[in-house]
Amino acid sequence: MRGYVAAEGLSQPAARVKALRGLTLDLLTSGDARLGAFAVQDLVLAGQVPLVTAEDVPRLLADVVSSQAAPIGVRVGLLAELQRRGLVNGAPLWLALLRSTEKPQLLQVVRAAGRHPSAEVNAALVGMLAGGDDEVAAAAALALGDPAHTAAVGVLTGALDRAEPRVRMAAIRALGRIGTSEARNALEAAAGSHDDPATRRRAAAEVRRLER
Repeated sequence: MRGYVAAEGLSQPAARVKALRGLTLDLLTSGDARLGAFAVQDLVLAGQVPLVTAEDVPRLLADVVSSQAAPIGVRVGLLAELQRRGLVNGAPLWLALLRSTEKPQLLQVVRAAGRHPSAEVNAALVGMLAGGDDEVAAAAALALGDPAHTAAVGVLTGALDRAEPRVRMAAIRALGRIGTSEARNALEAAAGSHDDPATRRRAAAEVRRLER
């Protein structure tokens, strides 16, 4: 707090930004989940103010994004912000996080990666949906539920036959979010003929939502 007060007291804008940049880097690399989250939030609110620069990226990738010791929420939040600012190519970094993170943190990475689609990320999410861990599969299904993920309709349709109800319900929700005619056809088929009554009801509800 003293550092922020001192930075705001500087009269020259360039000196103020330099001081805030130093504070931001210290908070992001502190290893403290609350301080790191505060710094990420500050970055988002700052818009394009250069509180991080290309010069800082190697340190941030090594000490935060790629560090297993850093809080996972800070890692994914920072990566999303670095990508938004055009400072990194996000796709390989999201893919690396998906491959290197284990549960329960993996679920948060899956949700975040789904909001930053790419061919590589989508392929990884499809693989997780097809995998044997039902909790991860359900999270992957929800992450694929985006209008841009039309190529995922087939694998989501196949997930409607999974034994685990959470996976089926997540696939229904994802198909509804995608909302194409193919996705709607899959939902209508499930609503009309699925073996599980709860799945039929949920699919029918999603079809009705799409009709509004």
